[in-house]
Amino acid sequence: MTEMTYLAPCAMLSTVGIFKSFFLMKNNIEKEEGKFVNSVITLLNIFNICVVFDFTFTPIIKIVKKYISSGELELVLPHKVVYPFDAFDIKYWPFAFFKQSWSECIVLLEMCGADYFYYICCTFIRIQFRLLCYEFENLIPSRHLNEEEQNIVKSKLINLIKRHQELIKCTSTLDMIYSKSTLFNFVSSSVIICLAGFNVKATDNIALAVTFLTFLSMNLFQIFFLCLFGDMIMRSSMEVSDAAYNCLWYADRNVARDVLLVQIRAQNPCKLTAFGFADVNYMSFSKIMSTSWSYFALLNTMYNENQEN
Repeated sequence: MTEMTYLAPCAMLSTVGIFKSFFLMKNNIEKEEGKFVNSVITLLNIFNICVVFDFTFTPIIKIVKKYISSGELELVLPHKVVYPFDAFDIKYWPFAFFKQSWSECIVLLEMCGADYFYYICCTFIRIQFRLLCYEFENLIPSRHLNEEEQNIVKSKLINLIKRHQELIKCTSTLDMIYSKSTLFNFVSSSVIICLAGFNVKATDNIALAVTFLTFLSMNLFQIFFLCLFGDMIMRSSMEVSDAAYNCLWYADRNVARDVLLVQIRAQNPCKLTAFGFADVNYMSFSKIMSTSWSYFALLNTMYNENQEN
């Protein structure tokens, strides 16, 4: 009896968890949205882990290789940092090495935490816009409505308009939170991508080239997905206009006027910006890549001329 009462609460709680997850998956209209954002997060996690491992273990590989070939213990750190002590002294090197490796993890966690929350918020807003489109398309059940049905449609339309306004406010709030950091991200990404690409091309060390290639890929994916999710919000918000047009708005003249206003507003897309200087979409990504290539070409030309001289 004691054993049964001991196991029963755990079994029941497990059953509740199974039922909750089962019905959540069964009734989730936008399951593909959740799968997509999970796939994005998984992909970025893989690249982030690879970056940490590359920057952490490349110095160790160099140390071991040097020791095997020459018998000398030449200590190396992941990053070239100046300390007020001799960081290459065996007494201090482990602490400096651990500090730099831990700093890499902190930086990536700070960036990933903010980015992943951004992706989730964008996905949530996009799901709500798509649900709103579905509700608009099915707003009017038939072309001929009696008085009671007209009142029901009018009430539903008022609720849909309020939901639309709330989604616009949600997008504006998200833009307010991320606009300044997005601007800095846009400006810095061109330089980061340029320098990472140059390090891949200029170095003769294969291990270092692989490290910076992983770093370059991580930055490319990071800025690409930032623009992708911003573009998703723009497109989904504009789809509301088509959904409002596709409903049987001509069945009720009173409804037609309000639906027209929704269409007009939805044609002005909800968007995320880089502090008002640029919209976060595919076009911004192409501009960043174009700017990065220009910087890379200039830097590469200067480097080749210097090598020739």
